[in-house]
Amino acid sequence: MLRLATLDAAGRGPGSLAISPKLITRALGDLLSERVGNGHAGFAIEQLCTALLDDAPRAAPAYVDRLIDCGVGVEAIYDTYIPRAAARLGEMWLDDRLGFAGVTLGMARLTEVFRLISPSFLKDRAVPSSAPAGRSALLALTPGETHALGVVMAADYFQRGGWSVRVELTADAATLERIVRDRPFDVIGLSAGSRRMIPDLARLAARLRAAARPGVRIVLGGPLAALDPDVAARTGADMAHAAAPDALANLEKAA
Repeated sequence: MLRLATLDAAGRGPGSLAISPKLITRALGDLLSERVGNGHAGFAIEQLCTALLDDAPRAAPAYVDRLIDCGVGVEAIYDTYIPRAAARLGEMWLDDRLGFAGVTLGMARLTEVFRLISPSFLKDRAVPSSAPAGRSALLALTPGETHALGVVMAADYFQRGGWSVRVELTADAATLERIVRDRPFDVIGLSAGSRRMIPDLARLAARLRAAARPGVRIVLGGPLAALDPDVAARTGADMAHAAAPDALANLEKAA
């Protein structure tokens, strides 16, 4: 049975992923500018958000333990619970039901929940027998973007599928260009959260394609992939998927 480690009062635990207030402010600004309705959050998501904001730092891991005890799989927590809880925290902030400090704490604790269940998720490693060996991917935040949690979760999906993955969360365009010139990646994944990033994405995609190995596939991810169904064509990418499993399935077909 999976049990999650205890977090401290600031929502940090082993292997903590730092989230700066500056990044969260910009992410919330993106939510405010885009605000796409995601429907009413389910009871379990509401309960998870309550646990994330609880005075007891152990409340969120304990709630996830209960979900797992009730038969909810780790993959379902990855696919549904974590993304919807993150979206719900943003909605609560936009509705003035939650202040900045609450969003910061909730997102930090949600990130730690992800970090704590990641080893269990990766343990269920299933590489298709027909998959080419030695596939490699660079997964990066588009410079100026803030949605780090989605990138590191996508990296887990790729790793579980047998890919060698490099993750870049703070690299600028010049650094990303140097990285893809120095190493022959099969896939470059770029994450973005709002339509304001489309011009920058188009320039970055062209720059990285010119520097990368011939035949590299550029995949766009993050909330923008769901917001704009034509974003791949508008940026010169090969495909766009809001969910990492969908991107992997499409890449497997094209292999």
